[in-house]
Amino acid sequence: MAWVITSFLAANAIIIPATGWLSGLVGRRRFFLLCTVLFTVSSFLSGIAPNLTFLVFARVFQGLGGGPVIPISQAILWEIFPLKQRGMAMAVWGIGIMMGPILGPTLGGWIADNWSWRWIFYINL
Repeated sequence: MAWVITSFLAANAIIIPATGWLSGLVGRRRFFLLCTVLFTVSSFLSGIAPNLTFLVFARVFQGLGGGPVIPISQAILWEIFPLKQRGMAMAVWGIGIMMGPILGPTLGGWIADNWSWRWIFYINL
């Protein structure tokens, strides 16, 4: 069962250092959209996983799609907001990013207890 988490984190560790190069290669917007689609599709596949092996592979792709989203979104915010508004934009973005680790474990436990563990992945859709 630990592979479900490890596979996601290993894929993150592999893709994040290449994020700048890949976004430069295909463009930030296109790479962001590609990563979002990959994360969403692999979240669905994780939810319908018929066995642990399938779930682990789906989580690898979820990590490959989810890893670049944070650095790319920061770069996009940096580009689109004028200098005077960047601090506020980054602060609001940071609040959103911090809510996941704060609320996620409690909400995830409640969802798993009351619905099903699969809904933890479906909620990303």
